[in-house]
Amino acid sequence: MKLLRKTSDLSQERYVPKGGAQICGVFVPAGTNISMSVPVIHYDQSVFGFDADIFRPERWTDATPEQVQNMERAMLPVSSASVINVET
Repeated sequence: MKLLRKTSDLSQERYVPKGGAQICGVFVPAGTNISMSVPVIHYDQSVFGFDADIFRPERWTDATPEQVQNMERAMLPVSSASVINVET
């Protein structure tokens, strides 16, 4: 089952904190408005596997501890989105 979503409604917007931040190897000045698309992160095949677009709960129980850790770091449920820190 594939779900199609309007990604403009599902972005996580933040402002870079005082002192700026290195994001993916690029320095971003303090106060810069940045955002990311949650669906794009959740469909990342390098994190969730070749079938990232398919509902398959067993991907969590079949994964290695390292894979689970990577998936947990990439999961952005709505209830925890406000605690994301761009400095990490």
